[in-house]
Amino acid sequence: MRSQGGVTLLRLLLILAALCCTGFSLKCYECLKKTATCSETKLCTPNLDACLIAQSGDRVYRQCWRDADCHLRFLKERLDENKVLYRCCQKNLCNAELDDTEEDGAAALSGKTVLLVTPFLTSVWNLCF
Repeated sequence: MRSQGGVTLLRLLLILAALCCTGFSLKCYECLKKTATCSETKLCTPNLDACLIAQSGDRVYRQCWRDADCHLRFLKERLDENKVLYRCCQKNLCNAELDDTEEDGAAALSGKTVLLVTPFLTSVWNLCF
């Protein structure tokens, strides 16, 4: 039988994680002109949790993006392009340049995300095992 204190602790950790996540917004380069250079920045809304840089031919797209939608099929459809080189990332202003070797769009976990998830997983482990 689990203790009432453990359930309360778990609830508090979930609330804390939700509040911390909403307090930090990602900042990305965002240019709608589809040009190679970009100096405009935007603070992303909480539902847009990644920065995107995508290139198709001479057009370059930089904007806030949803990390769950960072895959080739969705990007090709959304940007209406046939061939797209892209990368999604989760650090401030990380979508400045696209490396030619980055075609798979792999995004690294944000350090803040890891810091928030680790105590939660530790608590769950202690409560369940």
